[in-house]
Amino acid sequence: MLYLAIVLACLNTSASSCQIFTHKISYASESKCLQQVELLANNFNSRGIMAMGICAKVSLGEGA
Repeated sequence: MLYLAIVLACLNTSASSCQIFTHKISYASESKCLQQVELLANNFNSRGIMAMGICAKVSLGEGA
């Protein structure tokens, strides 16, 4: 199982101001992924951009 860091960043409270960002690297552990989500969200927040994130489980499936 792999985890993908996903962050939603918004310039204001309007949904049209939001963009979804993913980190280029997937993580083998959820804890490492959550650390990256926190770093990404804090980076946006420090610039006045509202941000929150999650780690999504990614399954490569059989034959991948």
